[in-house]
This record gives sequence, structure tokens and C-alpha cells, in this order.
Amino acid sequence: MFSWYNELYPDVENSATYSKYCNLVFGKDFSQQGFSDFEQINFMLSKLDIKTKDKVLEIGCGTGKLSEYIYGLTNAEIIGVDYSQTAIQIAKERTREKHGLSFLCSDMDEMSFPVSSFDIIYSIDAIFFSKDLPKLLLKLNKLLKDNGKLIICYSEIRFDEKVSIENLLPQNTQVGQAFEKVGLTYQFFNLTDYLYKHMLLKRRIALALKEEFVVEGKEYLFDYIFRESIPVDMSLSTFKDFQARYLYLYEKLRCSQ
Repeated sequence: MFSWYNELYPDVENSATYSKYCNLVFGKDFSQQGFSDFEQINFMLSKLDIKTKDKVLEIGCGTGKLSEYIYGLTNAEIIGVDYSQTAIQIAKERTREKHGLSFLCSDMDEMSFPVSSFDIIYSIDAIFFSKDLPKLLLKLNKLLKDNGKLIICYSEIRFDEKVSIENLLPQNTQVGQAFEKVGLTYQFFNLTDYLYKHMLLKRRIALALKEEFVVEGKEYLFDYIFRESIPVDMSLSTFKDFQARYLYLYEKLRCSQ
């Protein structure tokens, strides 16, 4: 998976067709590989309410375009972390004149920052790479300042029909279980309907752009988009039988440990 991403990042940066795909599917071109369109991102930002004085950490920043966008909106100090040195190098080269914006190559489980470093931490479609999610949540809690906020956008997929559909409930996803295990109280917001529309749109736009990907010599990008989308005739009820998406919001109260 790691080597695949290292190949992917330069290709999406240099693909006019992938840029078109991002604009059509996500609403803006952030070279995205996740599942949060611009509507979901704006919803996340409304919950975070980032101020200019805030110090912000993005976990799984990729090539840093979302961090850069939020920096432009807020002028907050933002650090983006990603495991891919290729992605971080692309982000650094593109943003080297933006001094409130920085990027670090690190495994999310091995990040090293002082306690109470951040007012805001967020992660979109990256947290599942953690090797020990409960332990990571405890670390993020320590990295938050009092009254700081953590947001995780996450999709749970039920690959096996033998697995209970109850696993798609917010408290039973991998993220929900991790919060429950470490005793951190959270809010959640159900984004499954947004995800359904997004996945349908991915498939339609991928099919419309297939020939352009082929001409660019990047048909594998079409294949990747096609595999992670859903058939255009799939119903919402069928979709909800195997997939759910949530925004988890944790706010660190002054008395939290």
C-alpha cells in the first residue's frame, strides 16, 4: 500500500484528467484520494471553527492541499503529517513561501510533539492506518490543549455479510470502539447519505473520463476510482447494508487527562 501511494502522489499531481475528476467529484482539486467532498469539508470546518491564533494538526495530509486551503482561510498555524516522504516533499515544495504552514513525514503512531501542542487536530480517511487506534487516541488527547477539538472523518465497511450490520453503528465502528475503550466522550454526525451520493458520482465521473485517463497513460487511476466507487444503479438502502460514514468530534474539557 505504501509503495502504491508513493507512485500515486506524483501521478495525480501531474494529471490534468485527475484534476478535472477532483473538481467534478469533490468540488475542488485537492488531489484527493478520500471520501470527503467539499460539502463534507465545509461541515467539518463549521464544527472546528478554526481561529487565526490556533495551532492545527492534520493527520494524513497527503500532498497538503487541504491544509493549504485551510491555512488560506484562517491564517492559523498548520502542521500536516503524512507517512509518505514523496507526498511531504511535494507539499513542502509547493508551499515553501507560506511560513505558517509546515509538513512532516511521520508514522501517525510515532509522532513526537510536546504535550498540549494543538488547539485543533483533524484526520480525514487516514486514521485506519494506525496500528493501535486506542493508543493513538490517548496520544492525540495529550497533544490537545484544554478545550481543544479532535475530528475524525471515517467510513466503516462491512465486507463480509456474515458480520453483523450492527458493526456499522457509530459506537461499533473501529473508531467508535476505540473512543469507548479509552473512555473519551464524543459526538458523532452521520454522513452516510453524503457518502452514498459521493460514491455514485465517483463512478459516473470515472466512466465519463476513462478515455482521457487512457490517453494520459494513467488508466490505473481510472481503475482505482472505479474499484472504490459503487454501481450507478445501487439503491441507498442497499448501500447502507454494507457501509456507513461518520464525523467523530471530541472536545477536550479542561479536566480531561
